[in-house]
Amino acid sequence: MNVLPVVGFGLLFLYVAKGNKIEKQKALKEGDRSVYRYGTLPDIIGDLMVGETFIIELPRVVEQWLLKATPPNNEVVLHEKVDGNPERFIFKAKKKGKGAVVIHRAASAESEPIEVVEVNVEVV
Repeated sequence: MNVLPVVGFGLLFLYVAKGNKIEKQKALKEGDRSVYRYGTLPDIIGDLMVGETFIIELPRVVEQWLLKATPPNNEVVLHEKVDGNPERFIFKAKKKGKGAVVIHRAASAESEPIEVVEVNVEVV
């Protein structure tokens, strides 16, 4: 009997099971908050606990960064926006579920976005 397929499936299972934790480990820690920086944003910020906060940092630009969407059932909400260099969006996990945070770089709220930043979030 060849054990290679069994080992392969086992490794695949571990990779999938730990996937969200791997993304979270890429974040820097600032006190009790995870900081996710522009250019290294993960596809998903997972394993968030209710009450936990995290920060998305975006570079200062001539245009403005506008929060366009958070998960539809308020699983994650904007806690605070700090203007500066970098600009910081501080979010708080409110209840279990998943969705996406969408931020646009645009000249104004009515204009077409120059850039779209979208990060999926999951609160467990």
